[in-house]
Amino acid sequence: NNGAFVKPHKMSLNTYLNQWLEVVKPRLSERTHTDYTYLLKRYVRPSLGARILTDLTAADIQVLYANMSETGLSPRIVRYVHTVLSAALKKAVKLALLRFNPTALVELPKQIRKEVNAFSPDEAVCFLEAAKEDRHGVLLAFALVTGMRPEEYFGLQWKDVDWSQETVTVQRALVWRTRGGGWYFSETKTSRSRRTIPVPA
Repeated sequence: NNGAFVKPHKMSLNTYLNQWLEVVKPRLSERTHTDYTYLLKRYVRPSLGARILTDLTAADIQVLYANMSETGLSPRIVRYVHTVLSAALKKAVKLALLRFNPTALVELPKQIRKEVNAFSPDEAVCFLEAAKEDRHGVLLAFALVTGMRPEEYFGLQWKDVDWSQETVTVQRALVWRTRGGGWYFSETKTSRSRRTIPVPA
């Protein structure tokens, strides 16, 4: 009646998520793909994985999110799981496996913005003085003045430092591989993470 038709099938959500993770793998960084796989395995598959994909409702997903919140998980985690599940089901709609995306009807927990607890100028000076006595003092000072994430400053190479302009450019991140172990260079967390930062003389 409404011009939408989905061919009946008995594919479970688990089976579809396996396929979706393979489809998006070439487009994602190794770390992001690992995160997606873990989030779905940890939070979505145990309660919803066996459900037939076309039987999945917004109410099912709403209950999942409510249960996650009740166990003490932060709104940030719930929202991250929602982002991944929503992307997967959005693709299912494009592939004509679903008529619509049920995550679009779900209410998310309110995001809590925590106040950033930063050093005062006096505390920063005290920290830098103490860092001089540490064998990692230069690294600690560098971390403080640039505000880089650890994975960013550990991923720096000499070519990223411009001595004449007194800047350093974030190009990559050093990440630990959760499956199999070992360090590797990865894309930065987001495109905005690629940036050039002035460094004091």
